[in-house]
Amino acid sequence: MTVSSRACPDCAPNCAPNCAPDCAGPPLSSSRLVLVRQHIRQHLTERLTIEKLSALACMSRATFFRLFKREFGLTPVEFIVRERLAAAKRLLRQPRAAVAEVCLRAGFNNLSYFQALFKKHEGLTPGAFHKRSLTLSGM
Repeated sequence: MTVSSRACPDCAPNCAPNCAPDCAGPPLSSSRLVLVRQHIRQHLTERLTIEKLSALACMSRATFFRLFKREFGLTPVEFIVRERLAAAKRLLRQPRAAVAEVCLRAGFNNLSYFQALFKKHEGLTPGAFHKRSLTLSGM
């Protein structure tokens, strides 16, 4: 089967699951992965599966994993975790932030997992991070 060099209208900005068989989709690798990265950042609070992300990139799971890691230096799961932790840190800097609420707003659905992961990556618990950020900001 030959693939045409044109993308169908459904491929802007990303490849639809029901694209025409001759659709070339968005250009391979970089631009598709940039779309996936944007999707992850815009949908952090949702359940993000590799199946969904690889379909969004119009790639098999194996190709998606390999190219994502090559492009960003992290696996898709590592990237999602880092983005969620960065969101949690931003939220924890707010004076009235509650750890349980931050957990959910950052896309984690398990408080214990969130606290353990946060401590592993940041070296302190979310509560301690929150207190420290308030102290540093003079509140």
